[in-house]
Amino acid sequence: MLLINQKQKRQYCMHKVIPILLFFTVVSSEGIVPLRVDDAAFDKVYEKDVTYSSPWAYTYTNASGSDAIRITVTSLKATEADPILILVKRQQSVLSWQIPLILEDTFHYTTVSRILCPSENPTPTGNQTNSMRMRMAKGEEFTIEIITLSTDPIPFSIRTETISNFQQEGQPSLKIQASPWAPQYVQYKMREGAHRILIKLDSAPEVGGNLCSFLSIQSARCPVGDLDTRLRLDGRFQTVTTQGAIEVSREQFNGTFFIAVLVKPHDEDCRDRQEMFSVLKSKTNWLTNTSSHERVKTVVISVIDIDLKQNHYVIAIVAPVAIFVGFFLVAITLLQSSASEWIAVLFMKLDGITLPTKERTWGISRLMERSVHGAYKHAKTLGHP
Repeated sequence: MLLINQKQKRQYCMHKVIPILLFFTVVSSEGIVPLRVDDAAFDKVYEKDVTYSSPWAYTYTNASGSDAIRITVTSLKATEADPILILVKRQQSVLSWQIPLILEDTFHYTTVSRILCPSENPTPTGNQTNSMRMRMAKGEEFTIEIITLSTDPIPFSIRTETISNFQQEGQPSLKIQASPWAPQYVQYKMREGAHRILIKLDSAPEVGGNLCSFLSIQSARCPVGDLDTRLRLDGRFQTVTTQGAIEVSREQFNGTFFIAVLVKPHDEDCRDRQEMFSVLKSKTNWLTNTSSHERVKTVVISVIDIDLKQNHYVIAIVAPVAIFVGFFLVAITLLQSSASEWIAVLFMKLDGITLPTKERTWGISRLMERSVHGAYKHAKTLGHP
């Protein structure tokens, strides 16, 4: 367990601390001014080249505080030696990642898609000043910076889009497509009066039905832990291949939370222990699964209300007791009845059933005593002690 925690901390530092240091290194250099694109348009693809001396900055304005934002960046020429950094600066938080995205020190992804949760969601501190609320009422302005330390041009493309149906409530059925490089999550709000619900995941067999994935429930605070390096540390999660479910109560997340789906870059976390150790002997076997961008999984998320009323608890308690007592009475009656009375019981002929008397009870006891005594004498004649 200690080794696993150290590995998670190393990956966290690689994906969080190093990009931030890279950012401060670039912006602190004299004479470097980012090439700016003000009032950048949503749903438009921008294709540029980035170098150490020519970083790019795109400024967007999201008019709706309830809409989420998806950012997709691709760079086929970025390498582990010369990566590019994507830095998203918002009013209350900073989100960063690099391309290529490296998962578990083995899997490289040249396309990464991340979701920015709505600006009206609380941050980890939960504090919003009046000036912040006034600015957000006019729309959130955020900046996406593309930077690198490479002196050679690295081409990239960026596309930003809004997600209008990000917030869900009631009992929806959502179809979501996720991958290791494009995690998906939605925000769910429990209906008034609901106390316990079941979040159920069903995989679509035609698209990545058996791929190993994570189903995660997290607090509705920004930023969300949607990558493997943070998902294990936040909220609740379980590994899923074809079906999975997590029960959630209102007290756990105050009635509002994120439902996140992330596909693993390999299937080892979903194998049984014996098979897992046999496969992990060779790391190259990981790549024989569906690799890189081909690991795409489609799932259906359903929300089921499982609140139980008081009469449900009474029925659940009384019904088993009544069934047990009924079987007990029938068994006692059959043991002390003749064959004709058994038939009467089976066919519900109540006139043919007679209740046991003292004489019949004494007769059954004598019969059992003689049977035991006869068995003992028979064993003694065979030479058994």
